[in-house]
Amino acid sequence: MKVLIKYISKLSVWPFLIGLGGFVIFVSVEILYQLSDIIVRHRVGIAKLLLLIYYYLPYFVSMGIPVGILLSIFWIVSQLSNDREMMAFQVHGISLKSLLLPFLIISLFLSGITYYLSDYLVPAYNTKVEDVLSKYVYRRPQTFIAENILTKLGENQYFYVKKYDEKNETLWDVVLFRYGKEESIITAKKVVKE
Repeated sequence: MKVLIKYISKLSVWPFLIGLGGFVIFVSVEILYQLSDIIVRHRVGIAKLLLLIYYYLPYFVSMGIPVGILLSIFWIVSQLSNDREMMAFQVHGISLKSLLLPFLIISLFLSGITYYLSDYLVPAYNTKVEDVLSKYVYRRPQTFIAENILTKLGENQYFYVKKYDEKNETLWDVVLFRYGKEESIITAKKVVKE
């Protein structure tokens, strides 16, 4: 049985990689197509697009592993059937049910990898994707607004909000601090986000 598991595992590597790679390429092109208008309008460079795709990779791989497994199973079963190896297995006393065991073991192993990616890497990388999208593609910095906390806006800018109504996107008692060569303090009683 170990020989059979080893044999099917060896046969399934390339079909799995082809399925996974094809899925990742397809989804990457789809994301770039969806953002193409904004990318052209804001003249986003190739390096930033590659960075965006890099941060999307764990998400794409975690979604593509089941596709790769499915393609691999179809490919291997078809190949074994065409080469009459299925018949040879049955002649030597290996049932078709036993032939499922290697696929099950491979699938469980790759499901563990998918679980790890989805639980640990994907959330961290998705925040980086949002940062890259807002900073380079949409050209607006992400700012976390919190009440009674001095928040850094940029290199030399901070702002303070006494009260924030998230539903109406209204800020009360806002103070903007700019320092550097020319220091300035701007205050407002009420600010409405647009």
